[in-house]
Amino acid sequence: MVYGIFMFTGFAKYGTSVVSISDMFKRRLQALGYLEWDKVNINDPQHFRKVTLWLEEQKIRQYSIQDRKELRDIKSESWPKTFAKYCEDVKCPISSNNLDQLEWLIGRAIWLEAENNTEQYSKNVKEMKLKMKQEALVPHLKSTNPLDNLDSCSKLEIRDSADMSTKRKNPATKKGRAKSRKVEYDEEDISSEHDSDVDDAETGSNADGEDAAEDDLADVSNIPELPPPEGGWGKPGTLLMCGLTNWDMAGRKAPPKGVKVNVGRSLWTPHTFKNLNGARVRLVASGPAASHSIIVTEDNRCLAFGRNDKGQLGVGDTKRRDEPTEVTALKGHTVIGASCGRNHTLFLTSRGIVFAAGDNKLGQCGVGKSDACIVSATKVKYSGPPIVKVGCGADFSMILDIKGGLHSFGSPEYGALGHNTDGKYFITNTKMAFHFEKVPKRIVLYIERAKDGHVTPLDRVEITDFSCGHYHTVAIDSKNRAFSWGFGGIGRLGHNEQRDELVPRLIKFLEPPTRGVRAIYCGSTYSIAINVHGSALMFGQTKRTGEANMYPKPIQDLSGWEIRCVGCSQTSVVVAADDSVIAWGASPTFGELGFGEMRKSSTTPMEVKALEGLYITAVTCGLSHTLMICRDESEEEKTKINKLQVYSV
Repeated sequence: MVYGIFMFTGFAKYGTSVVSISDMFKRRLQALGYLEWDKVNINDPQHFRKVTLWLEEQKIRQYSIQDRKELRDIKSESWPKTFAKYCEDVKCPISSNNLDQLEWLIGRAIWLEAENNTEQYSKNVKEMKLKMKQEALVPHLKSTNPLDNLDSCSKLEIRDSADMSTKRKNPATKKGRAKSRKVEYDEEDISSEHDSDVDDAETGSNADGEDAAEDDLADVSNIPELPPPEGGWGKPGTLLMCGLTNWDMAGRKAPPKGVKVNVGRSLWTPHTFKNLNGARVRLVASGPAASHSIIVTEDNRCLAFGRNDKGQLGVGDTKRRDEPTEVTALKGHTVIGASCGRNHTLFLTSRGIVFAAGDNKLGQCGVGKSDACIVSATKVKYSGPPIVKVGCGADFSMILDIKGGLHSFGSPEYGALGHNTDGKYFITNTKMAFHFEKVPKRIVLYIERAKDGHVTPLDRVEITDFSCGHYHTVAIDSKNRAFSWGFGGIGRLGHNEQRDELVPRLIKFLEPPTRGVRAIYCGSTYSIAINVHGSALMFGQTKRTGEANMYPKPIQDLSGWEIRCVGCSQTSVVVAADDSVIAWGASPTFGELGFGEMRKSSTTPMEVKALEGLYITAVTCGLSHTLMICRDESEEEKTKINKLQVYSV
């Protein structure tokens, strides 16, 4: 195991020892993604401690999050003892010189970074060597390698960075590159100005991110179609909608500046949609954090409507749409899936290609660019196996490939991306920020945790389905096992504890063979699993108050029903079962349950009387609204549908 040999030029004083520091020391910190690499002052013990803590939190991860508590207290007088114990635990062979220990930790971080991305780095090295051979010049490596100043093969060989400079002048690249700025995360207002260079390095995205999606609508006729499921890409029927249509006010206490307050009303019972002019619909999509929706008609038109202040409808602007509007950028593509986040949208085509639109400040559109908003549907920067499913959390995205690999991008807060990090780093002694994933990155680690805390990695996990809540995800594999990760509050992960999980963790309470899972649905703060026997189990909390389910518990009121599909909102649940629709949700509601104006909410499951005798083939819930596809094949069904109220914009 080779961590590298460090050469120094220049000197600094630390404690009573005079030690040397070189540009290489700072370059290695820069290559690892430490934003203040150019301001490191080894004379300052606080700088030394911050760098050490950052290496452990972001790269080495010797300790669990809970065990890092003492190491995080960088102002403690006992910190040197804590650091000595840490060096012992991480098996650092140096014990006499703190700076030498820090050098070793940096080398360890570099080695781990390369080990986790062996294939990617090997490819970069091969390309570089080929270019050297062809040009017989000093190479200028421009790659997706987070350590793009380093050359790594089977052993991590650290060379003089002068030989691998990426500082060549490239007007085409420089033109589209934003100036370096620091990014600070705020839950309500996230600045779009951030360091594109650092983000490119951190996420492994192409340094030429501005060109990442230049072939968005290129000819894809040579890409084979995915095999459609039995019955095709969704059975067409009549679109029904209920809930709040004042899209700009959903989930908000006050309207944004310049937005009219009273535009739209609550539909307390299911309505048909007059503005579709009788067109049948085969796909509906929204999300528990979304105030917008996507529908696909029988003749393959992809339509979007609802809130659009970040361009999430993908129609080319940021104007709200009350009437379903065609996403013209997707003409010529057959959309077979979609999902909506708080302010972004993913579209999946029949060729396994993913497009995205909307808020991109956190990289949740996955296009590899630093644009704050993507207003037209744009191809996601991904080149792996065809994608078969897409999903959105509030500010992150998940895509599933045909081989069972799950890829995530966007905000890593709470470990929502499953990459064994929450993405936090220090801007100053008191301010934290996040590193975002701007392009899809595969989740490579799935674990089982025993009661005593022992962690066992699981091999050959092939994901078949998944669902995203606001800040968590639950996935099912080919063995009917369920894994969950992300924010662990109020039991939504099903592990009988409230800790965040940074990587997918097996839910022991749902483990096969007697309790395997065949379907999963996530709301904002809860999850519903349908086991192999058809029973529904819930974990987390739908109500804003009261007791939460810390582990999966059966929903007794759904016993005996043949559950077909489930829609999950912020606090509401809508279930299509047999020839009925069952719903529940705590107040306040806005009509998304479809009960009518006299009975707006219910904390226990109730049948939706207005839909009695109708067969719902698909259901999805947004933040405060519900969309359904109703079978309309027989004259009896058509007659019942015609008796429903009609919604017209």
